[in-house]
Amino acid sequence: MRIFVINLARRPDRMAAMATRLDELDLAYTRIEAVDAKTTAPEELNSHFSDRGPTGIISRGDKACSLSHFRAWEAFLKSDDSHGVILEDDVFVHDAGRELLRSADWIPDFVHLLKIERFGPPNQRVLLGPGQRVGEREIAPLLSKHTGTAGYVITRDVAELLVHMKPREWNQPIDYLLFNPNTSWLLKDIVAWQLTPAFIEQREEIGGKTDIHGWRTDHRPRGLAYVKREAVRGFYEIRLVPKQICALATGRARLKTVPCA
Repeated sequence: MRIFVINLARRPDRMAAMATRLDELDLAYTRIEAVDAKTTAPEELNSHFSDRGPTGIISRGDKACSLSHFRAWEAFLKSDDSHGVILEDDVFVHDAGRELLRSADWIPDFVHLLKIERFGPPNQRVLLGPGQRVGEREIAPLLSKHTGTAGYVITRDVAELLVHMKPREWNQPIDYLLFNPNTSWLLKDIVAWQLTPAFIEQREEIGGKTDIHGWRTDHRPRGLAYVKREAVRGFYEIRLVPKQICALATGRARLKTVPCA
């Protein structure tokens, strides 16, 4: 299992912090230079994406972030490893990473996309399906939105599928595509799994706030366009609610916070 760290060239501070922590854990890694939304030509960014999708127009920042992950998938596929660990450069890796990121032996064969990150506020709850114990932790199917792509494990078959996406298929930000069953066409056929407790989390003290939020604000529509976008988003976010309620009512799912340790 090989670790790839996505890092902007203009943020050596973040890479230094990541390198220090991974060295402390005695973990080897490969740096992937991130696509920079500030300097990449619009036509290069736009050529990979659909004009619109379930989340509306994709911002420059989200496109650059998505293409950075694309670079990591390509690098992973050039290796001989069965699993790739994709990390963004503003995360803290807890001590559990010392063992869990060294080998994929603990990951069941049926798990091809595994989120090892806790995203959002600590009290946020996500809908998880029946879990399976993995040592002192649990993996469970992710049945509701738990976005963020700061830390996940991917297998070669899923990476192959992603690098061969057509522009019309890339119709939402990367974290929605991988970890939001409400909007993602990918998750109709592939199960995203959640590790709990997770052992990776983004921390502002490592590299400050992400630039993506600023890009999203710049692309926010106004007036009727905003109402239309929110209506489309609302439709996608609630379309699985009847199925999710049924799963909760029958005991096939539970709402759970994702701790990180």
